Amino acid sequence: MESSYKLLLLCTMFLVLAELFLIYLLARWVGRFMKKLQSFHLKSDSTVIGKPVPIFNVLGNEENLVPFEELFTRQKVLVLFVKEGCEQCKELLVELNKEHWAEQSMNLVIIYNCDSSKIMLKRPDNIPKWAYYLVSSKMDFYFHVNRYPFALFVNSQGLVEKGMHISDSKELLQLMGSEQPIAAS
Repeated sequence: MESSYKLLLLCTMFLVLAELFLIYLLARWVGRFMKKLQSFHLKSDSTVIGKPVPIFNVLGNEENLVPFEELFTRQKVLVLFVKEGCEQCKELLVELNKEHWAEQSMNLVIIYNCDSSKIMLKRPDNIPKWAYYLVSSKMDFYFHVNRYPFALFVNSQGLVEKGMHISDSKELLQLMGSEQPIAAS
C-alpha cells in the first residue's frame, strides 16, 4: 500500500512539473509574440496617419449639411474628438469658444461623442458657433480614437498628417504647428 502511495505521489509531482513546464513555454511564446507585435510599431492613436480621412458629412454654422469634398479638400482641417462628460473636453471647448480661435486659417470639425440613445437635433451649447460639428457615438471607431480629447490634423488633400491625445490648448497649438493663436483684432 505504501509503495502505491509513493508511486501516486511521484506521478502527481511529475504531472505538476510537466504543467509548470508547459506554462513556462506558453509564457515564452506569448512574450515572443508580443515582441513581434511591438516590432510592427502599431499604436492605437496613429493607425489612420497617412491615410485619407473617412468620408462623412458635418453640420455647418446654420445647421446645414456640409459636403465632405467642400470641407476636406480645400484647406487644412483640425478634427477634434470630444466626449460628453469629459472634463478636459469641456475645458478645451471653453478655450475654443474664445474669439481668437475663430481666426485660424483652417477649418475645425468637432466630433461630439455622446450616448447613442440621445438624439440631438440642435447644436450642443458648448461647441463654438464658427466650427463644423457632428454628433456621433460611432465616429471614434472609424478613426481609432480611444482617449479624449483627441485631435487629428488633416491636410488639404484629405490625408491625416498628425494625431494625438491632447489635454489643453497648448497641445492643440502644437499639433496645428503654431506657437500662439491669432490674436483678436
